[in-house]
Amino acid sequence: MTFQSIAVRPVSRGRVELDSTDPLAPPRLWPGFCEAAQDVATLREGIRLARRLAASEVYTIYVYMHTHMMC
Repeated sequence: MTFQSIAVRPVSRGRVELDSTDPLAPPRLWPGFCEAAQDVATLREGIRLARRLAASEVYTIYVYMHTHMMC
């Protein structure tokens, strides 16, 4: 099982720029990841939630059952 923290609707926005009129020239990409403080806060809260879930009794039992009782 994997926990992943993502910002489904990020506030930060990237951009794409053209450096040339040549259609084969690669574009310049500016992803703009986590430029907005709100996005960073969302990701941090997701990590906190994942840690709480991983430390929960139900998850601990699940991990135990799948690591000790499976063949």
